[in-house]
Amino acid sequence: MKYLRTYAVVMSSVAAAAGITWLLRPYMQEAVSIVFLGAVTVSAWYGGVAPGLTAAALSVLSFEFLFHRTPETVENVTAWAVRTILFVAASLIVSYFEASLRNALEQVEATNRDLRDILAHTRRLESLLPICAGCKRIRNEKGEWVVIERYLHDTSGTNFTHGLCPVCLQKYTGEDTGTAA
Repeated sequence: MKYLRTYAVVMSSVAAAAGITWLLRPYMQEAVSIVFLGAVTVSAWYGGVAPGLTAAALSVLSFEFLFHRTPETVENVTAWAVRTILFVAASLIVSYFEASLRNALEQVEATNRDLRDILAHTRRLESLLPICAGCKRIRNEKGEWVVIERYLHDTSGTNFTHGLCPVCLQKYTGEDTGTAA
């Protein structure tokens, strides 16, 4: 399906170049083929080197068929050959660089996706807090084991007040606070 879409872009860009050239022909006599180079650029950007070269071949054919007839004299043949060779050479260069740029951008996007995944994984790991199962002390960045109150105060500026929850109050004083709550 992507193959069909790619060559649909090739065909439509060459057709658009032919239409634009047809409309602008009275105003630009010498540099008419520059519009077809735009079709090659779009095709190479969208699909790579092969679609760019296909657009170049279609551009040469449509340009010669629609705007220039086969030259009758040797002098015109030479000018035609030079013009065609220059256009194909420019198309090769444009196709190569557009495809290289496209590939480089795809690699950058893939690397960025990988880096985002690594960053998300690192943030998950940083959110883990090593705590002692016995005394509930926290290991800080220096590897020291500190009480949780000291750790939270040092990292976030949190201050604490102390009291007893209802379960601990019952445990230490024997008072039943369940009915008071």
